[in-house]
Amino acid sequence: MPLIQCPDCLTDCSDLARSCVKCGRPFRRKSKEVITTQRTSKHFKAWQAFGVLLFGVGGGFTVASCADADLLKVSLPMIGLGIVSIFYGIIGAWWNHG
Repeated sequence: MPLIQCPDCLTDCSDLARSCVKCGRPFRRKSKEVITTQRTSKHFKAWQAFGVLLFGVGGGFTVASCADADLLKVSLPMIGLGIVSIFYGIIGAWWNHG
């Protein structure tokens, strides 16, 4: 148990003490800060970005399919794959990194 010195009366006190035993000066405790960092890997962020891109392009093709019905056959699977890859990135990041 290390000792610290009171700044007022220079008495040695325990580092666990809340105040000086001689003069009663309160000690400030060093708070242990909790630092949370985002540990989501680039792999899952890339899947999410790819999903957003597919979803956007599929949505554009859906709007363009008003003039050409064959584009609808391409756009709906793109939107579906976009949604799946977005959820894969979200769930993968949650599962692996909490």
